[in-house]
Amino acid sequence: MLHAFIPSLISHFSDRVSALLYQATENSTYLDAAIQSSDFIISHLYNATDGLVHDGISAENNSCSPDAFAQSPIDNGLLMAGLGILASVTQNPTTQQM
Repeated sequence: MLHAFIPSLISHFSDRVSALLYQATENSTYLDAAIQSSDFIISHLYNATDGLVHDGISAENNSCSPDAFAQSPIDNGLLMAGLGILASVTQNPTTQQM
């Protein structure tokens, strides 16, 4: 059986780096990338029930479901760091409340 676990670290770094690049250049392409990365993390990796961020997605059986057994405090910290930067550059109230 093939186990395909896709780690979330690239998404976490992508939202932070893109937000920082937008902050430095004001190029909207970077802002769009930061928003898309954060939206992906919140939609697919964040568990609103327990407030934890999953460490990745399991692509086993073509389900692309979050791996319920992989949750790490570092993922929550990375999400908060990315959202903090994004909230400061967009002043979006929804992002600020996350």
